[in-house]
Amino acid sequence: MKLTSSQKLTLALIILAVLLAVTAAVVAFSGGTTGGTKPLFAGSGKLAGPKLPQLSFENYPTEEQERELSDITSRVEAFREELPRHAEALAPFFERSTRQILSSHGGENQIYSPLNLYMALSMAAEVTGGSTQGQILDLLGAPDLESLRNQSQGLWLMSSLNLYGGETDLANSMWLNNAIDYKQETLDLLAKDHFAESFWGEPGTEEYNKLLQDWTNEKTRNLLEDSANSLQMDPSTLLTLMSTVYFKASWHDMFPEDLTAAGTFHAPQGDIEHDFMHQGFSGGYCRGEHFGAASLSFRGGAGMTLLLPDEDSSVDALLAEGSDLWDFLSWQALRRADPNTPEWEESTWAKIKLALPKFDVSSNSDLIDPLKSLGMTDAFDPDISDFSPLMDGDIPVCISKVNHAARVMVDEEGCTAASYVEIMVAAGAAMGPDEIIDFTLDRPFIFVIHTMDGMPLFAGVVNRP
Repeated sequence: MKLTSSQKLTLALIILAVLLAVTAAVVAFSGGTTGGTKPLFAGSGKLAGPKLPQLSFENYPTEEQERELSDITSRVEAFREELPRHAEALAPFFERSTRQILSSHGGENQIYSPLNLYMALSMAAEVTGGSTQGQILDLLGAPDLESLRNQSQGLWLMSSLNLYGGETDLANSMWLNNAIDYKQETLDLLAKDHFAESFWGEPGTEEYNKLLQDWTNEKTRNLLEDSANSLQMDPSTLLTLMSTVYFKASWHDMFPEDLTAAGTFHAPQGDIEHDFMHQGFSGGYCRGEHFGAASLSFRGGAGMTLLLPDEDSSVDALLAEGSDLWDFLSWQALRRADPNTPEWEESTWAKIKLALPKFDVSSNSDLIDPLKSLGMTDAFDPDISDFSPLMDGDIPVCISKVNHAARVMVDEEGCTAASYVEIMVAAGAAMGPDEIIDFTLDRPFIFVIHTMDGMPLFAGVVNRP
């Protein structure tokens, strides 16, 4: 089955759409940000944090808690009826950002969390105005701020529920400069509509940097410890926005450890010996133009799709604009939403003998250039950027850093992954990009980790184990 251009737009990111636009009226912010412009205390500390809805209770739920659970269920069901509309708006974000960030990395591994970047940029949209904000909204596929807030709230609500087993956790935070007069309305919006914990301190101090590092390590379960422990806020930092994603799930059918054996992996830099996990199962195998694809399931319904380029093709060729890959991912998302969707035209039910390399791959990337290529340019230019929703004054302000660190580990039992996006808003001229650090894993293939409903949590290119 080939998709029409309309279907392609509508379905390419049904993955993300399942989680978007569910309102989060049941999610209340506990405490709120501090009013006024003066520091509450000397040093650094936490001001307030979000309160997420509960799905389980030690004791029998109260009538109020039962009403909350009922409200959550009704909102989720109402949202699912609107899936095509939201998918159409968000389809370009997944395709364009994934293609831009994963392509052309010189044979090195690259990991990207579409969900993580979406949440971080949603917060960035709240502190910008004019064309600066408009470019962010265009990239995220949101017509206005109110729509973006609803989408962000939906992401939060659905991720916190963990309805389908496994564990998926999101966390947002804002790191305030205790010498700055912020607009309280904007801080309140970040707290209420984006569930951002707030912290207060002096950027550039060891104490405040340590607080940021500890928070990031806690939210990512120490999976990104080396990267997190290097986080530093420059003394010129006006605001730092942090967003994290953590995922952990077990395979539906675990790989027998006694079948794991050494094999040859054909990396771009040359052949290497590496441990391969082996498993035989009956499932769907699909052929696209220049690639083959198969999927593995996690307990609870999430999954991992594996896409292997043909020997005469490459990962970069599959990621290119116009590639059949995007049609296939769109079809797969639709299939998850509606089992009655016709089969992919080149698919077969077969007994698959899978050999999958164990891998632990991570990357640390500066996203400023990719975001500029995607049309988000004004925010990085202090001469034209508009941060008027954040503060008053004539001081040039711009985004000085967008850093994305991610790690995905796959073994016989399942998958564990984590990522963070750091957006630093600073005074003065924009800072140059940090060094890009890529950690090598395995021979060229693409993977997408998605929820039961198809939301892409992580996408990656594995070039070397």
